[in-house]
Amino acid sequence: MGMIGYIKAISPELLQSILANTISLTEVVFNNDHLAEESLDLDKAWNGIHYLLTGVPWGGDSILANTILGGNVLEDSDFISVFYKTPSQVKKISAALSEFSEQELAIHYNPDKMNNLHIYPMTWSQDDFSHLLEYFRLLSKYYQSASEKKNAILIYIL
Repeated sequence: MGMIGYIKAISPELLQSILANTISLTEVVFNNDHLAEESLDLDKAWNGIHYLLTGVPWGGDSILANTILGGNVLEDSDFISVFYKTPSQVKKISAALSEFSEQELAIHYNPDKMNNLHIYPMTWSQDDFSHLLEYFRLLSKYYQSASEKKNAILIYIL
């Protein structure tokens, strides 16, 4: 199966309910009743996109490091990792993504290096860049939409 990344736009009120433990994180992650819009399935591209945005496998210092990985942790276990972005963080990330060019992504794309750095799923080839580029475009549009609607975002990898 593998580790799959998902992004869900949620209302700021729902985020506050999650943080206050008045609604179960499990219920929100595994139930689509609470979505502000359709979720985005990043499949196994999540770590590759993070690397192309930051140049590092995990973490990073720029706002783009919080696009998928990083930021506010809700849960981090062997089964699932869940991060959230507030509406103000979503706005900042959306702006940074809109300024990041596809040529900048290409600069970091080196399948051999990505495999050596254990960028998931560690099976990168020259043919995979177009796959990551398409997911980057979807991700940018998703953040833009969430920002325009002043939504928060949940990102989870399971």
